Amino acid sequence: MNLEIENSLKNLQMTSTLERFKQTAERAQQARRAFMATQPAVIPCRVHPDCQRRIDEELTARATARNIGGFEAGYVPCPKCLEAQQVEKLQAYGLPANLTHATFENWIADDQSETEHLEVLKSFCKIQRGFLILIGGYGTGKSHLAAAALRTIGKGWFVKQSSLLVALRQTYRDKAAFDPIDRAQSARLFVLDDVGLSAGGRDELPLLHEILDYRHSERMATIITSNFEWESISNVIGERMADRMRESAFRLLKFTGTSHRREARERYFD
Repeated sequence: MNLEIENSLKNLQMTSTLERFKQTAERAQQARRAFMATQPAVIPCRVHPDCQRRIDEELTARATARNIGGFEAGYVPCPKCLEAQQVEKLQAYGLPANLTHATFENWIADDQSETEHLEVLKSFCKIQRGFLILIGGYGTGKSHLAAAALRTIGKGWFVKQSSLLVALRQTYRDKAAFDPIDRAQSARLFVLDDVGLSAGGRDELPLLHEILDYRHSERMATIITSNFEWESISNVIGERMADRMRESAFRLLKFTGTSHRREARERYFD
């Protein structure tokens, strides 16, 4: 009986302690909100004076926790700063500067089939599994949509086939160089751009097979773009890997529209 009483007292004490913690947290939250009400709802951005930063409760809580002496307002970055941060992140994932602007929203379809291609890309980003193959002529927007997929998924590696081979060969001379195979295998989304344009070499087929076969086995999201037909791509990646893609291919999309290069020229020089 004494043990039961002792356990009951401990439970009551614990409940009382938790209730005090809860009340303290609620009072702190109320005080923080009262403080926020006295602060400007928006302030100009120091980097982009034409943009505004809005006050945020979570950021205010973090800033206040760091500032032991009292409350401190926290403001979210302005839209231009957020975009600059996103661009920096995308470039760290291998995206070239001329594609960091690419989104699904600013994609311009030439016809109904390309509108359907866009919906396939969106579905692929939700599933994040298997191989999506984009083929077609130069400047038809394949790389734009692949870049938009990387932006949407938020993490991965975008690399041209030729650059992948160059990175591999750097490891022959420099043992401290980063391992492109490891990076390609571990990327949440791996975009292999411009397949078929590499000069090739005896080490290229084993390289591609090791990467693509691993991603096939692990059911990882992979996008391949090329200006060549599927038969030519099969020769590049090898018949064995091409056969396995019959199982793991999400879709093969063919782009037949006109080149978007003229529209992209203004953006290039902006």
